[in-house]
Amino acid sequence: MQKNIKTICVICFVLLMCMSFVLAACDTATEVEITSIKLDKNTLSLKVGDEATLTATVEPAEQAKDIVWTVNKEGIVTVDGGKVKAIAAGTAVVSAQNKSGTVYDSCTIVVEAKVNSVTLDKKTLELTVGEEDTLVATVDPTTSASNLVWKCEPQGVVKVVGGKVTALTAGTATVTVTDLSGEKSDSCAVTVYETATEITLGKQSVGLTVGDEETLVATIVPQGTKAAVFTSSDETVATVDKNGKIVAVKAGTATITATVGKLSASCEVTVYNKVTAITLDVETLAMYSGETHALVVTTTPAEAIRKATFATLDQNVATVDANGVITAVGGGTTTITATIDDVTANVTVNVIRVAFEQQNYSLALNAEQQLALTFDPASATEANVNYVSSAADAVSVDGEGKVKALAYGQATITASVEGKFSATCTVMVSPLATNNGVTVEYGDGYVIKTSAGVNVNALNLGANAASKVYYAEYTLNGMNLFDNQAKTFGLVHFATNDNLMFDVFHMFLGGGNNNNAAAAGYWHRMNNKLDLENDLLVNAANQELGAVQTWLIDMLKNGKSITMGIARNGNDVYTLLNGVIVWKTQIAAGLADVDTLPAIFMNSTPDDTRTITDIVYLNGDAAAKKIADSEMLIKSLQLGETQLTLTKDEQKTLTATVDPTYAASKLVWESSNTEVVTVENGVIKAIKAGSATVTAKIGNTKAEVVVTVVDFRFEQQNYSFAPNSTEKLNLVFGEGSDEGQTAAYRSSNDSIVSIDADGIITAKTYGRVTITATVKGVSVECTVTVSPLVTSNGVNVEYDEDGSYKNTIAITSGDETVNAINTGLQASKLYYAEYTLNGLYINDGQYKAFGMAHLGGDTFMFDKYSMYLGGGNNNNAAAAGYWHRMAVGYGVADENLMLNHFGDVFGVSKDWLVQAATNRSAIKIGIARSGNYIYTFVNDVIVLQTNIADALKEVNTMPALYLQAIGDNSITISDVSFLDGEAVTNKINGATRLLHYSRVADNNYKPVTIAADSSSFRFNGVDGSDSAWRASVTQEVVFGVNATIEMDVAVHNSANGHIGINIAQNYGEGWTDKNNFSDGLTLAGYWMWTNDGKQQGVDYFKDGATGWNDNVDKFWCGGPAEENKSGNFHIKIDLTRNEDGTVKSVLTISNGETIMQVVEKTSDNTHGADEMYRIHFLSHAIDFEVSNLTVVGK
Repeated sequence: MQKNIKTICVICFVLLMCMSFVLAACDTATEVEITSIKLDKNTLSLKVGDEATLTATVEPAEQAKDIVWTVNKEGIVTVDGGKVKAIAAGTAVVSAQNKSGTVYDSCTIVVEAKVNSVTLDKKTLELTVGEEDTLVATVDPTTSASNLVWKCEPQGVVKVVGGKVTALTAGTATVTVTDLSGEKSDSCAVTVYETATEITLGKQSVGLTVGDEETLVATIVPQGTKAAVFTSSDETVATVDKNGKIVAVKAGTATITATVGKLSASCEVTVYNKVTAITLDVETLAMYSGETHALVVTTTPAEAIRKATFATLDQNVATVDANGVITAVGGGTTTITATIDDVTANVTVNVIRVAFEQQNYSLALNAEQQLALTFDPASATEANVNYVSSAADAVSVDGEGKVKALAYGQATITASVEGKFSATCTVMVSPLATNNGVTVEYGDGYVIKTSAGVNVNALNLGANAASKVYYAEYTLNGMNLFDNQAKTFGLVHFATNDNLMFDVFHMFLGGGNNNNAAAAGYWHRMNNKLDLENDLLVNAANQELGAVQTWLIDMLKNGKSITMGIARNGNDVYTLLNGVIVWKTQIAAGLADVDTLPAIFMNSTPDDTRTITDIVYLNGDAAAKKIADSEMLIKSLQLGETQLTLTKDEQKTLTATVDPTYAASKLVWESSNTEVVTVENGVIKAIKAGSATVTAKIGNTKAEVVVTVVDFRFEQQNYSFAPNSTEKLNLVFGEGSDEGQTAAYRSSNDSIVSIDADGIITAKTYGRVTITATVKGVSVECTVTVSPLVTSNGVNVEYDEDGSYKNTIAITSGDETVNAINTGLQASKLYYAEYTLNGLYINDGQYKAFGMAHLGGDTFMFDKYSMYLGGGNNNNAAAAGYWHRMAVGYGVADENLMLNHFGDVFGVSKDWLVQAATNRSAIKIGIARSGNYIYTFVNDVIVLQTNIADALKEVNTMPALYLQAIGDNSITISDVSFLDGEAVTNKINGATRLLHYSRVADNNYKPVTIAADSSSFRFNGVDGSDSAWRASVTQEVVFGVNATIEMDVAVHNSANGHIGINIAQNYGEGWTDKNNFSDGLTLAGYWMWTNDGKQQGVDYFKDGATGWNDNVDKFWCGGPAEENKSGNFHIKIDLTRNEDGTVKSVLTISNGETIMQVVEKTSDNTHGADEMYRIHFLSHAIDFEVSNLTVVGK
């Protein structure tokens, strides 16, 4: 242990020695130098007391401990290991360097003193957009004044840079200045106004009396500007405050100016002395109408006063103008007032008016007129009046004022009253009743000259000349169209209303009625300007003349004379030039029932050389004849076409377009060859092949069309075919046509019907097309229909857009129509046809008939494929066809359901049949013919079988629809179908038969009860007595020789008699008059003897039996075993035609499973396969009932 301790001590000593050597070696190694020093900041701003740290990045990094920190100025900052502290305001540089100072980096530090306050020189500021102003900030201490931050909120209203504020847009903003620390700040509220673009004052001049006040309103555009600043140019005259209120100080003038920005507006203010008194030069005035007087006004004070205003109490007596000049107008008294500053003075004016009743009189030659003076007031009338004429040779006047027209001319009549006052009027003797602007010159005749102005002058026709039929004209001379002056000339229709008259002989358009034809008159005038062709107008509405012919222009050129006329005939009015009617219209509505007079109308220019001569007036018949005989001016006459091709007998109406339209009444129509074409009132009729020209003319104006008539056509205009049929369509050529010409054929739809070069069509599918045949450029057409029906009136077959049949045929209400089914086959004696009737309603109180018909005979055919009931044969089946129809109506189906054209009661109305025809249920109607037997089907059930009418037995027939629909447009037909050949036989033999019965009408027969639904019948009317022991019933449905007949029989009495069942040949008369068994018609007959209510045995009647002789006509066949006899049994009769024509009949009588008796017989005679039979039942004293009768063909 001690040894080990020693060893450890030695080892430790050795290690210590080794470490000493190593350290010694390190002390003697070379030091590593710093190559780069980088500070994180080179500038720094601090406030006194702030501290900050500078970080030095050294390379190599492990020498960072050796950097030395220094500061160049003592007392501003201190630095310790990069931590800087601000001591006092100033600037110092802090450096980090190596020991030798050769590698270093430095940071300049600015130390600021703390800001105590920041203050702006303005708290509010108002600017206009675009203006500038400067805010001054005061900082404590001032050494911090340069270190401020400026901002404004919100932005966009103003801009601020170093305290300089610029207004950008209208609004408000706050400008704020802050020291760098953000601790001290101040702000200014800035309002920016819009820049004014316009300033106006409410008044540009104001007159005020000393002491008055008035406020001016300044309107500045746009809104939102600074308020206007008001100033006065002379505040000793007028002052103004900031709101524009003016105060008048003393007499004088001053200018008030409102200024906003660089704009201003002014108002001139005149201040007057206040007037205290006014006097006028007169207090009363006496005047005659027409006289004047100027008032003289005197005021106190006399200077610097307002101008007086004047007013009259009654301007109908006297007027006064702004200068105080009084004019006497009419008789009476009024007051004139002068006013200044609410001070007034008055003058009373008394006026006497003297005048002629009219200022202008116009007289016809030799006419007299009493002139009358009027005085106002009437009390002023003077008795001493003197009359003088200025032209006594034309117009004389006596001492009482009566004038007489002695010769054409004009005179002024003067009336002097008491030598104080004169009144004048003008009297003209003229063919016109003139007013101002017209002068009549006289020599050998007369000439009327016009002067500038619009003038309307009635023709001087004398009293009572107004009417509704007249003609008037005058000659216009010296007209010049090309002197650059607009002119108007014409005539006018005037109403003889007093307010439109100078006197009873003439009238004029006056006052507001110058352009109101309805109120005053109706003008026929022509206006021409510089462009004759575009500016020639006619009538008061300035409507264009409508026809400006070369001759009309020539008439109006270079001073040529023209005759201008107007006419009235009732309410039609006319304008005429040189005797030609150039305009016709209706007189104004206001004059339609008013007698009128013609008058001349003129509009003249100052140097107009026109004159009027040769005035003409006509009335009554002479005027009407003048209108009727006058030519009309036609602008154009046109026909719709210049060439026309018609087929023989075709008609075409030509429409003539006439401008003006009123001239159409004078149209004359002509044909150059009436053997080819005739024309009447524009209706052309083609007579025969050839060519002719048809002319429409009015006077010398005409229009022509060349008409070519061709005479060829299709043999029929309408054809109807079944699908897959072919037929040649023949063309027929008439007189004058070249026969044998080659025609080109075309179908409007080849997919429905095609046609070849020979005119042979092929019907492909249901639809309708137009076939066109063209010969030498002329075409004729026909219609070809491929349809389930050959239609006539009342039935419409609808087609889709592609021409296909919609399978629904709409029935036209109220038409009774029969339409052949388009089978495409020849008529025959073996066919079946059906259709579905939709929407029938039998309980609406309206009679209807529906069904089908067998039709035959060429006289009842459209073509060989179709026929209809025509002419008087509509109800004659023997001559025309045989109907199978059902008639329903008036709401009681059971009583009114009828069958066939004889109107026979249907006889049986099964529930299903009534239901089928109720509530618009669909019902299927069918008919069949097999030889001379015909069948009616309802919903595939045979409801009637009979013989065809005698007249049709040897005639091939076709099926046709029969319909009569009244007041019900909802009925349609669909699913038309047709069978022929063996399919018909199969259809008949396989059909269920609805059985019908008829009673024998012989008086010896007792009644039989037949169930309403035909399900059974009973001979309950018979008994065992000798006097009443027989009854018979015939089952009406016929059947062929191969058939199975079954029925149930129940016996209801115990009499001794027999049940008769006879299968006999049908001969078509219903068997209602036959006893049978012995008439030679029996095929197989049975008497089933009954006694004590049970069947006892059978007698068999052979075929062709003619009596009741035992072992000759009838044979006893025995009876059932006693134990099998019963009164309730089932009968089955099986008929089979053998190859040799004989018929085997097997009668089987059974009761349940028990066969009571079987009788098998074969006929003696042969029977045809097409023979038809019925069952006849007979009762001899036996009350028995038959039910569940069925007949099924084999």
